[in-house]
This record gives sequence, structure tokens and C-alpha cells, in this order.
Amino acid sequence: MYTYSEAAQAALDLAKRNLDVLQHVAWLSVNQFGHLAHEVIVICAEFNTDWSEFVLELNPNAKSEAATLTASGETPITIMCITIDELSDFFRDTLNDIGFPPPPAEDGQVHLLMLTAGGHCTWIHIVPRPSPHMLS
Repeated sequence: MYTYSEAAQAALDLAKRNLDVLQHVAWLSVNQFGHLAHEVIVICAEFNTDWSEFVLELNPNAKSEAATLTASGETPITIMCITIDELSDFFRDTLNDIGFPPPPAEDGQVHLLMLTAGGHCTWIHIVPRPSPHMLS
């Protein structure tokens, strides 16, 4: 079992390893789908954890994607984007578990919700940035 600081560090480490993709997803939400940065939540969830059912509600394809990654020896994570209003409408019962609403972000930053093993959740803020290798 993680202590709070270990769980927060695990979430930060996972975010750092995937920062390029997380920032790109945030950038797409703002620049391609027209959402305002302060209304966007990027979710990064470790799939084979207490968060699996939550993830499946948002992304029904996550189970087959996770199975493919697990079969190839990788740890499956799910990265997706949702607005604060959509999350609020979708998960009224879960919102207390994730500390909703998120802490205010600075101008231009997007909320990042890290869902990790042991049912831990950590809010982080990131700056949306395009990833050149994902733009093609």
C-alpha cells in the first residue's frame, strides 16, 4: 500500500513519462475541438487498477486496448480528455472520490487527473502543447 506521498510521486512519475502525449491531447482539445483550457480535463489512468470500471465508463474500448498492451508486456494506461461539465454530468457519484471540482488552473493550463494504483488520484496542471511527431 502506498503512502500519500508515494502515491503522489507515482502519479508524477507516470505523468512525466507520458508528458508529450498528455500535452498533445490537451492541445487537441483546446485547438481542434475548441474547448477553453480551464474547462478541459485530461485523464491518465492506470487501467488494471481500482479505476478500471471508471475508465470503461468513459472509454469502452479500454479493455481490449489494455489486453493488447498487457499481452505485449506493457503496463496499460488510458489517456483521454473530457470537459468539466461532461465529467460532472457523467459521474456524479464518483466526484467526491477524485476531489472534484479540481483546484483552479493558471491561465492557459489544463487540468490533468492522474488515476493510479490503490485508488489514488492526483490533480496536476499542464500546458497544452502540440507534439510534432503526432501532428502528421
